[in-house]
Amino acid sequence: MDIYELFRNASPVELKNGYVEVDDQYICLLCGKIIEKVDNYNVETSSYAGENCMQVHVSSSHGSKFEYLIHLDNMKQVICRFEISRIYSEKEVNAIIKEVYEDYVTLRRYLIDFGFMDRKTDGSQYWLKENNPKQV
Repeated sequence: MDIYELFRNASPVELKNGYVEVDDQYICLLCGKIIEKVDNYNVETSSYAGENCMQVHVSSSHGSKFEYLIHLDNMKQVICRFEISRIYSEKEVNAIIKEVYEDYVTLRRYLIDFGFMDRKTDGSQYWLKENNPKQV
């Protein structure tokens, strides 16, 4: 299951948490980081079990940007509106995002920053990435 599918199928609670539980793993919805349920992880000077470690990861790695996205159950709706193999103009991307959320500029930036979309350097073409968002 890829990160797009996980994101699309995430419940509002999972979106709020920032991760999903799949089999014996927790998977971050933004970067795809995987943490095994049964393992203990050392983070700085503390040791955490699986789910607690994922909670620390989400808050420390995605902090304020992720909190912004928590208020947007709309992020899920936006990603679902793009086709993976299609190239979009900036105007098309803006129109799709505006259907869901008025601050299309910020949401477009997050789609790029979090690795869900890529674009040409001149901003003339955008596309949904086929691979998982960048790993942390």
